[in-house]
Amino acid sequence: MSFLSGRVHGTRYVIADWSTHKNPTRDTVEGALKEYAFREPLSKSNEGLHIGWVEMDDWMNTAFTPDAWTAGAYLAFTLRTDRKVVPGKLLAAHLRRRVAAWCAEHQRERCPSTVKSEIKDSLKRELLETTHPTTKLVPMVWNLEDGAVTIDSTAETALETARKFFQRTFGLTLRRAEPLRDIDLEEAWVLRYGRKRNLDETSIPEDEGTLDEEKLSDFLTWLWYVAAVDDGDVSEEMNIELIGRLCFRDPGQGAHSVVVAADGFERIAESKEALKAGRRLHELRLSLTEPGTANLYGLTLAGPHLEIQGLKFSHLCKGDFEDSVLETMYLLEHVQGLVATMLGVYASLVASGAWVREVQPKIRAWADAPMVSPDTASEPG
Repeated sequence: MSFLSGRVHGTRYVIADWSTHKNPTRDTVEGALKEYAFREPLSKSNEGLHIGWVEMDDWMNTAFTPDAWTAGAYLAFTLRTDRKVVPGKLLAAHLRRRVAAWCAEHQRERCPSTVKSEIKDSLKRELLETTHPTTKLVPMVWNLEDGAVTIDSTAETALETARKFFQRTFGLTLRRAEPLRDIDLEEAWVLRYGRKRNLDETSIPEDEGTLDEEKLSDFLTWLWYVAAVDDGDVSEEMNIELIGRLCFRDPGQGAHSVVVAADGFERIAESKEALKAGRRLHELRLSLTEPGTANLYGLTLAGPHLEIQGLKFSHLCKGDFEDSVLETMYLLEHVQGLVATMLGVYASLVASGAWVREVQPKIRAWADAPMVSPDTASEPG
């Protein structure tokens, strides 16, 4: 499974009001997992959705023995959904033949609707017997100490299904983790509200700890600029380089309007044109290294929650299930900390006023500057 093999989509959630809950024990969690475990349908002709929990390392197993789903403070399991349906066009094609055969056998021009319905039901059961379900697996890791939950998916439908089934199973509500809660409160307040915090404002209200599309674009553009102009030195702790695509959106729009690879003269020029046209950067892929170490990470930062997608580790060691979960989560949380550091540097620039006075004008000048093709630059004058 990709989660334990060095490629992770770390969508972060927290349990709402975790501090006020009577924290569940491993025994209560195990009982709930077994109660809502995946079960095969009683008949192969059953249509529809079947859903339940399975072991992360063996999605055919629902025994949940301790060494198969626990790793230190972490509980790791997978949500399995099987959906079995007969494709409509296939059913319609077979039905036409069956109805034509019935009409020929009974010397009738038309098949009565009741007979046609019976033929359709019988045919559907036959086809379901030989139809394999579509299986989807969504791994999850739950830190029982702080209530953080990581879901290994970026698909909104899968995330919502997992969130709802988690609540149904454990009676706990998941909400998306918000990046502004990972940085200094004073700087986060300026970044979010454009002003200093009042003394009676002790925390950012729930669901307001994300980046709006303008601030998200500014942050990602700043990372792009640092990678291109400042040799990727975003801080003393890390160095970045763009290695993949940049995704832009028109203001207020939900879909990407321009997707450009981050390499090559023509592609970089196209990216700058999108920026100058007022489109906002929504997603980029970069590599991240830590000076003095061999650590190398590839990751995509996307959306107002700064989700870490497609995270690749260069140094994931293979071990047993417990070791793999512990190391994967350590590296994922380490990278989340590095992303928070980058966001903190950007927030400090905004809060200090340096963003408006110095950095933003430099980025605009860089974006507006005409690009010289390497081929043109090498031609003799």
